Parts: sequence; C-alpha cells; structure tokens
Amino acid sequence: MEITKLLCQLLILFLMVCFVLTSDGIETIDVGRYADPVKCYDCLSYSHSSNNYCGDPFNGSHPSVNHTLCRGQCVKWVRSPVPGVYRYQRTCSDNLRILMTIHLVCMEESRPGTGRICFCEKNDCNAANSIRKGNMLFISTFTLLWIIVSYVL
Repeated sequence: MEITKLLCQLLILFLMVCFVLTSDGIETIDVGRYADPVKCYDCLSYSHSSNNYCGDPFNGSHPSVNHTLCRGQCVKWVRSPVPGVYRYQRTCSDNLRILMTIHLVCMEESRPGTGRICFCEKNDCNAANSIRKGNMLFISTFTLLWIIVSYVL
C-alpha cells in the first residue's frame, strides 16, 4: 500500500514538473523573429473613473477599446501613480517607451508609482488577468490529487 501511494505521489510530481517545463515560462524576446503581427487590445483608463473599461474585469466590447496590430508583444500595464488610483493600459510594446529587456512574463515595478507589467504574444492575450484560469485549474487539480493520494490511500 505504501509503495502504491509513493508511486502515485511520484507520478503527480513528475506530471507537475512536465507542466512547468512545457508551459509559457520566462523567454527572452528575439524581436526580429516576428514576421506576422499579433492583434492586441489598445485602451487606457483609470480606476477612479466611472468609465473604467480598460481595468479589471476587462470590458473588451466597450466602444472605446480598440485593436492594434503589433510586431512586438501585447502589454497589460497597471500602475498606481497616486495611492488608491490605478492606471490601466493595454497596448502593443511598440507603443511604449520602456528601457528594459522584454520577457513573456509579468514583472513588478519597484520605483515610485509602482505597478505591474505583463507581456504576451498571442492575439488579444492582453485581455487576461495576470493568473491564467487554465493554469490555476491544472494546479488545483493536481493539488487535490496529491491530497487524495496522501491521506485517503
């Protein structure tokens, strides 16, 4: 019984490691490799506004939300220029003036006006929140399996 339990736990760990290694991880962008542009949402709004269509939850069907064709990466940038107010921007990386290496991840800012910036490279991917529902479902399922194997078997 203990060997079966141990084998199940090892299998679950192996599958989780495979998932992590094959999922979208940190990847440095080779700007020259994008021949086909991606379609990104393009909008800007503030949390204190009654018309925060660009914030979370995102309203991609709002008439003020546009699309832009992008040869770079889609971006979602949330900043807090003053305490309690958030600036939501979704656009193409080509439209921003940023001096940093772009990675396909979300990064926290550490300067005044702190925020979070996320880059992605699929059509309309900047509509998403930071945590992908599919990844959370996968991790939750394997956590539940681990608990079942550990305490039930």
